[in-house]
Amino acid sequence: MFVFTEINYSEKPYRHRPYNQIDLVNLNQYQKTDIKELTQLWFSINSQIVRIMKSVDENALDYKIILSDESVIDLRFLMTDYVEHLEHHINQIKS
Repeated sequence: MFVFTEINYSEKPYRHRPYNQIDLVNLNQYQKTDIKELTQLWFSINSQIVRIMKSVDENALDYKIILSDESVIDLRFLMTDYVEHLEHHINQIKS
């Protein structure tokens, strides 16, 4: 979620900061969290992301993002990819 907001006030092109997903999960103790609480957190975070996406300035969609492998994408691609990735996980849960 940070990139969706930080890119608006950070130096351009924006450099994406990778993170260790396993460490993030462990430090946040998601595996020990009640499923209802975890679901509510997930819903709240993604509701905020939807608000950000709906209000993004059209020009900001062209902001460049440099990934850790030095490839370059734009905010438009990242937002589209995020939604597709989210749909993938929802379909996994449904299966």
